[in-house]
Amino acid sequence: MDNVDNRGLREPIDGIFPMVQKYRSKLSRADIWAICAMEAASMAVPGDGHHFPLHYIGRKDCADGDEKGYGGEDHAMCSNDLSNHDMLEFFANNFGMHDPREVVVVMGFHSASTVNRDNSGFGNIGREDGWVENADEYILSNKYYQSMKNFVWELQRVENVAPVPTRYQWYFDPLDAGPIMTNSDMSLLFDFNGYMQADKNGVEGLVMCLTNPEAEFEIEGLEDEDIPLCPMAESTK
Repeated sequence: MDNVDNRGLREPIDGIFPMVQKYRSKLSRADIWAICAMEAASMAVPGDGHHFPLHYIGRKDCADGDEKGYGGEDHAMCSNDLSNHDMLEFFANNFGMHDPREVVVVMGFHSASTVNRDNSGFGNIGREDGWVENADEYILSNKYYQSMKNFVWELQRVENVAPVPTRYQWYFDPLDAGPIMTNSDMSLLFDFNGYMQADKNGVEGLVMCLTNPEAEFEIEGLEDEDIPLCPMAESTK
């Protein structure tokens, strides 16, 4: 739990723990977590007609973790600053997803998600934002893909206080400070390979291309740069 990308997970882990204790003789902790994830996804679909089933049980818990799962082995986390190629490679190597369409579907769960600036370093101070408008309704929909494709997204540097790192994120509504996208999200549509780098202060995620001809590039100190349009990501667009 010392990894900064795990910030905010203690609340759901502690909330689920009584269920883990209740069914520990029949289900692993990993099974309980999977059941809760499937149930949450089902609750995010409007109406009463859809349910995501759990197809099998028998998942193995981390060998070195305690009852709640703290202290297990350290697995690689999916970076927020992956190019299209790197993201597809990560999901293939870590989850066995070799079809790019599987990755696109999994990323779409961001439509029913929000971010907290104090935990992740993304979003806006004092409020929870998501990847779509009205994200706090937690509805699983196509809005994630629609907004990525239809809005004019611009890059923004987000200053944070340690241990949360400073980030780069994409936004389209600076007046209302609404939905955001990470570089890994936008790489479903655009190929950032060769365009993404660390800035002069060592902050990862500076993308030196535009996602729309109408977008402006307003990163301090680089306003006069000649910024090209980002190429499309052929595998997942």
